[in-house]
Amino acid sequence: MWWCVVSFPWPLAALLLAGPSHEAYVAAVTIGSVLATVTHLNIDLRHGWLNYIIGTNEVHRWHHSSVYTEARNFGGFTIWDQMFGTFFLPRDRDMPERIGLGDEDGYPVHNYWKQLWLPFKRPSHGETAASNLGEAEKKPA
Repeated sequence: MWWCVVSFPWPLAALLLAGPSHEAYVAAVTIGSVLATVTHLNIDLRHGWLNYIIGTNEVHRWHHSSVYTEARNFGGFTIWDQMFGTFFLPRDRDMPERIGLGDEDGYPVHNYWKQLWLPFKRPSHGETAASNLGEAEKKPA
């Protein structure tokens, strides 16, 4: 996917600039790949206390909620989300009611910068991330 080309080089560059040994580099890439796979598994796993350290699939599924106020948990390590107030793991529900874009017609499909800005916009309660953009951003029919 195209986003891999944009997002993957930054952590890799930081890792290489740190000057790790070959073994440490291979270990970091392997652990990162396994974590990315586990994060996106579509199975019901319970991770308990681990949810508060790494972005498990139990935590990450909320990142994909179609309800904007639930679509959080951006980091691979949840400490970042806890620090910046974006951690979300409700105790009364196991998973979002709906996963994906709430209103795909309103999502800026062809504008990378507006997609990056989307998490920082503040919609009203219950509004989806895509509907936050308004009618002007809808793609042509």
